[in-house]
Amino acid sequence: MSKATKADMVLWRLKMAHGDWVHFRALNKICFRYGARIYDLRQKGHEIEKQSQRGVWYYRLKPNAQ
Repeated sequence: MSKATKADMVLWRLKMAHGDWVHFRALNKICFRYGARIYDLRQKGHEIEKQSQRGVWYYRLKPNAQ
């Protein structure tokens, strides 16, 4: 059995949102460098969107990518 990586945990959190936007603080609780983990996940082919609302970042898996 392999240990879950921080990237695995970030991906799991995004999947649990079921297409809804996830506040950056929720990802920051998983790991301080969540942006790097999102970059890694994108390099593996996961379609992750981000948007800013009044300077606050939100992330989600593209709804059709789940």
